[in-house]
Parts: sequence; structure tokens; C-alpha cells
Amino acid sequence: SNLEGYFFLNPGKLIYFLRLSSLIVSCFSFFIVFLIFKKLNLNRYIYILFIISIFFSPFILDISLIAGKNSLLLFIFILQFYFFLKYFLKLENFNFNAYIIFSFLGCIAWGVNYWCASPTLYAICILHFYKYNLKKLNYIFFFFVVFCVFGILVNSYLTLDNPLNHLFSDKLFENQNYYENSVKLNIFIKDIKNTLNIFYDYEKFLLVLLFLSIFLIKKLNNKFKAIYISIFFLSIEPAILFAVADYSYPQLRYFGPSIIFMHLNLSIILNLIIKEKLYQNK
Repeated sequence: SNLEGYFFLNPGKLIYFLRLSSLIVSCFSFFIVFLIFKKLNLNRYIYILFIISIFFSPFILDISLIAGKNSLLLFIFILQFYFFLKYFLKLENFNFNAYIIFSFLGCIAWGVNYWCASPTLYAICILHFYKYNLKKLNYIFFFFVVFCVFGILVNSYLTLDNPLNHLFSDKLFENQNYYENSVKLNIFIKDIKNTLNIFYDYEKFLLVLLFLSIFLIKKLNNKFKAIYISIFFLSIEPAILFAVADYSYPQLRYFGPSIIFMHLNLSIILNLIIKEKLYQNK
């Protein structure tokens, strides 16, 4: 086609548009983070520090290398958390329409990257339990039907990819005793170590601050404690999934959401410290 011929003769233009797509999507991600800060009523100066820290994080460069896909993963992951936070803070607004929204977000996230849909699955389980407990199970059924049909099945048809191939070795289907004679546990531990090494190499200062902030969690109110724990779970969940999977390996660009969430938890603690200082000065 004319478009293919144009980019073939002008590869610099192709690179320009690919980088531009990553930039635009990344900007949307930071806008969603800004909305999250507003929802949590965090200090605006903390948001400025948050943005500066993220701008100097190596993962920003890494997510821009593949045609906007990894920046899109970051955006969809954070967007799902925003809707979770929106309904968690105002649980009375969590109704059937919310299940429609989450099923739509989950389908898109599954199409971007399988594990990217995990915030939607987490949100549906937690919010439903908080509001309905074991009632309204038809809402859960509706969500999973839509998610499975328009997310899993449609994506499998379009990409001809089997999600199980990322979790289990092909040899498992040939030999049921494959894992009995393998080093699956060693692979799991190795992937966890590789993930820790990635964070130690690129975000060691952030890890130290987060470790120190643990001692202040008890000062948060119950709602913020629940939010902190949710953010913590979603930040470590990618590392666990990569360790479980046979053919997916931890890489820095996949941990963009984790790094964002780690900064967000640190921002919650910093906001608590600032509030206490202001209260003491009155």
C-alpha cells in the first residue's frame, strides 16, 4: 500500500509516530494519576515530587521502546485502578453499571496483555464482597460471561494465541509428570530473584523509602489502610505472575504499573506526615 511504501522509504517518520504514540498514551497515564491524587485528596506538592521522580525513572525510557504497547499497558492498568478507587470510596455508587464498565475495561486490558486485566478481576471481587457479600451473584456471572466471551475468546480467535502457553510448558501436555522431574520451584524462585534485582538496580532508593514507610501504616485510617494494601498487592502481583508463568520473563518495562503504585503508596505516607506536621503547628 501507499502507506507501507511511505514508511519503507521514510523509516524516520515511522519511528517518530511510534514514539509520539508512546508519549501521548504516557501523558494520559499521568492524567489518570492526577485524578487518583484528587480522589485521595493528596497534597499537590507531593504530586509534583511524584511526577519529577517518575520522569527520572529508567522505566519511562523502557516502555517507549515498543510502539506504544507498554505505555498502553501502563495506561489501562492505572485506569482500572482509578475506577476501583472511585467505587471503593463511594461504595453506594457501585451498581450493575459498574460491572458493565469493568467488563469493558477487562476485555480491553486482556487484549493488551493477559495479566493487565488483573486489576479488574481484583476490583470486581473486592467491591462485590464489600457491598453485596454473597448476594447478587448474577452480577458476577454477567461480568465473567462478558469478560470470557469478548475478552478471552475473541482475543484467542484474533491472535490464535493460547493463554495457557504462557503459564505452562508445552511439554506438560505431552507428559503429565513433566513438573515432577523439572525444577519448577527453582524457576519460580529465580524469577522472583530477577524481579528483586531489577528493582534493586533501578529503584533501590524507592524500595528503602517504602520499607521505612511501613512503620507509619498503622497511623492511616481503615479506609486508607485498605487502599494501601490494595495498591501493595497490585504492585507485587505482576512479579508473582511472571514467576508462575513458564514463558513470560520479568523485564523492567513490564513493571511500569508496579513502580507507579509504589510511588503512590509512598505519596500516601508522605501526605500523612505533612498532615501531622500541619496539625502540630496549629
